[in-house]
Amino acid sequence: MPLLINLKTNLKSLRYGHDRPGGGSSNQPYIQVDTKNSFDLATEELGINGGTDYLLRGGSLTPQKSLQDVSRLGKWGLDGTPPGILGLLFTAKQNVLSETNVRTQAGGILNQGVYNPLSTLAQVGTVAFGDHLNKQGIDPTGLTPLSLITYSDIVNPKLLGNAFSIKATNNNRLVQLAHKKIKNSYADGVGVSLIKNNITNGESSPSFISYRGGPGSVLGVGKTNIKFADQRTGESNPLSITSPTQFYGTYKPNFEAGSYLKSFAVPYDDNKSVSGVYSRLTNFDINNLISTDGGKLYQNNVYTEGNTFPEMNLPTAFTQGAATFTQEQLIEKEPISQGGQLTDFRKEVTVNRAYAEKSGMLAKSPDYQTKNIDQRLNYFDPGSKVRDRSSYTKGSGIVDAINGLYMYYNSEVNDTGATNDLVKFRFAVIDPNEPGNKTFVHFRAFFNGAISDNMGATWNSFKYQGRGEDFFQYGGFSRDVSFGFVVMAQSKEELSIMYQKLNYLQSTLAPNYSDAGYMRGNIHQLTIGGYFYETPGVITALNYTMPENSTWEIGINDEGDSDPTVKELAHRIEVQVNFKPIHRFIPETIQPNELFSAGNIKQRFISLANKEDAGLYANEIPGARKLPSNLPNVPESATSEQT
Repeated sequence: MPLLINLKTNLKSLRYGHDRPGGGSSNQPYIQVDTKNSFDLATEELGINGGTDYLLRGGSLTPQKSLQDVSRLGKWGLDGTPPGILGLLFTAKQNVLSETNVRTQAGGILNQGVYNPLSTLAQVGTVAFGDHLNKQGIDPTGLTPLSLITYSDIVNPKLLGNAFSIKATNNNRLVQLAHKKIKNSYADGVGVSLIKNNITNGESSPSFISYRGGPGSVLGVGKTNIKFADQRTGESNPLSITSPTQFYGTYKPNFEAGSYLKSFAVPYDDNKSVSGVYSRLTNFDINNLISTDGGKLYQNNVYTEGNTFPEMNLPTAFTQGAATFTQEQLIEKEPISQGGQLTDFRKEVTVNRAYAEKSGMLAKSPDYQTKNIDQRLNYFDPGSKVRDRSSYTKGSGIVDAINGLYMYYNSEVNDTGATNDLVKFRFAVIDPNEPGNKTFVHFRAFFNGAISDNMGATWNSFKYQGRGEDFFQYGGFSRDVSFGFVVMAQSKEELSIMYQKLNYLQSTLAPNYSDAGYMRGNIHQLTIGGYFYETPGVITALNYTMPENSTWEIGINDEGDSDPTVKELAHRIEVQVNFKPIHRFIPETIQPNELFSAGNIKQRFISLANKEDAGLYANEIPGARKLPSNLPNVPESATSEQT
């Protein structure tokens, strides 16, 4: 009776072998270790390879484990009856799978490369060191021509040389297809024979391309044929018939049988029509089926032998205003993974550049290498390799420069690059003792939710004696602004500064006492882009929320002790603000005579400014359509038309 394993089983008494049907042995386990002390280990120590998880994932004993895996796989490959049959069958299966894949121009002896079992053993043996080898290819390193060849390899003549690169015309599949399958498929005798046979036998179109193996084969044996199906119509159809003459001697095609020529553009004649199908024509020449006058039908080709781009009508070739690199430019590009530099392709394109810029397909914008968003906004990549993350206690440097910018006291804002953001966002707290000076507090414009600007009017109702309806008397207006933003620490250095700014902002809602002991409130100036620019007002509510999905600082140093330079704080704070603006102008309706006087609009509820006195309220606004000043005399139809 087989041994049943349960909680009382002595695991040291288990025996291996005789595990195959009929009493045979599988020779497993291939790797046998002394289990004398293995069952005395604590649960949390099981599977530990030794040492800390630093340079080697899993610890210092991981290479030994990898070598055991190599030995285990090697013994499995040499197992079976006869010995080694398992490894041979597995290798054969991988190569058959490679041959049944689609063949690319980078394919070697087999469609997806030769499988070498030594590659798998090498990968297992180096996994502890983080190596990644190719499964296919005689050489798994990818560094020699015996490796798995990729498309980028065959494009680059620096690796294989011009003789083997697709830069050479005879190696370029696109050129081969154009010369052998498209331009000459119907102009030479072979093409004529194919058409004749198809017409005669009612067969489908000839093979456009054929390769060994692939999905059309049986376990890699046989070929995959891609058939030709030309559905171009009109003048672009190489088989269009323009003048019936003599067709291949005295041969007469039969259109009634639904032959291949049914899909061609041929003259239609009601007198010779049979059941609505094309008419039976007896005299036309096969040579008229294709235009051979200098490649007329292929004027939009992007490649001709000896010249990457032929003489062509560029607006016709790039109907949408596109632009592209030449083949030579693509070849010369070094991949970034191989040490190449990121460059702005828009300034390097030479083919159709002017037309593409005019059409807007190649837009002009700041250079993304020298004036990218990180450099412009002083925001650094948290995962950058140049940041020193060797010591948590020391810190790794500020990521968000605005988040790490401390408060400052000045009469004017610092508008240098140090405070750049996509949208300006700051608070300025006016000093009641010296109103010309302010304390500036900058935050990154991470707005959380909607920015709401509510304007309300008060109308007091009353009634006249004998009247049932309400009458109203204007009583004033009110304005409330609410918005939320997020403050997020992305480095240790930012955390303390971030909380000190939040603490100061909270303090401005508490009283401010004069030298005489009188309690005063604080006036804030709010800037949010150009909508509010240094707009005075008071903060009536300020709420801080630490969301449950925020990570927290736990305040320990490299040795695991308490870190005195930081405290246990949430990394993310969500801030909600209620703000009541105090306007610098008399709030009133803008008068009609002010609407068309340059810069005369004083009621700037919406700032439309980057500087206090510089706004977009002007007489002439580009693109604006204005009605005549004598509005009451404008007919309704004219008003609606101009509006």
